[in-house]
Order: sequence, then structure tokens, then C-alpha cells
Amino acid sequence: MKSVLVSVTLVGATLALAAGAGIEEGCRGRGWMMSNNNRKVRFEIEVKKVTREARFEVGGSAKFRSEFRDGERNVAVAAGFLRCARFAKSKNVAEFAGEATMYRSVDGKVVYEAKGYLLVVATDRRAPNATTGNRDVIRYKFVPRERGETLEVTGEVIDGDVQVYDKRL
Repeated sequence: MKSVLVSVTLVGATLALAAGAGIEEGCRGRGWMMSNNNRKVRFEIEVKKVTREARFEVGGSAKFRSEFRDGERNVAVAAGFLRCARFAKSKNVAEFAGEATMYRSVDGKVVYEAKGYLLVVATDRRAPNATTGNRDVIRYKFVPRERGETLEVTGEVIDGDVQVYDKRL
């Protein structure tokens, strides 16, 4: 009788753990990408979606910044969000978005700033620290809430890494 009780208790504990287990899907990375207009863009990405039972939570941030010379002027263009609002993953591709801010500065003075929405698609095509094979690709698009500049950038990661992952919790 005692062994039956122990077996039932172990089975119950296992089922309870399985019911509470979840899945984390995410995208993370940092480094430099070369944009479609031949500018280096610094990126930092840390976003995820955690699903437990029938509920899920999405969170994280993404930031992109490019600095370049335009004649005698130093120009910086940046876009990013601090709270990911939407996340989806299919194999090695993650798509995520959130309310964002974009700004352009010239010689250290902000000349344009807009609130809007930033959509990012990251494709993990290379293992971390690999030096051969297809490079990871990031595409992002900032759309202003009101009239203003839309910013659309695509590029390959030239230094750093993007990881699209999932794991059981």
C-alpha cells in the first residue's frame, strides 16, 4: 500500500509540473549590421514570449542606431522600443514589434523625433561564433504615428549574432 501511495504521489507531482511548464520563444542579439545603404547600424535585441497553459506574456526591447558623416556634419539615426508588444516565431525567423521612438540628430542636436511603431524581422542563419555560411539578417521598419518619415532598413550582421530560439521552462 505504501508503494502505491508513493507512485500515485510521484505521478501527481509529475503531472503538476508538466501542467505548469511553459515555453519561451525569443530573439536576442547585439552587434553591427551593414544596412542596404552601406551604413553600419548598431543593434541590441532582447525580446521573448513566454506561454504557460493558455496564457502568454510578451516583453523585451530592441534598439538600432547608425552614425555617419554627411559632408561636414555628424548624423545619427536611431529607432527602438522599450516594451515589445507582439512576438511571433517560425523556425529560425522571429517577427516582433512595439510602440517606438525614432530620432535624427545632426552634430549632437535632435532635428527630428517621432513616435510610432517599429516592426522587426530577424533571421538566424548562422550559429554563434561561426565564421562561414550565410550571415544573419535583420529587417526593421519604423512607421510614424502621424505624418513623418518612415525608416526602412535591411542588412546582414557583420559583427555579433542574432539568435532565434525556443526552450521549455
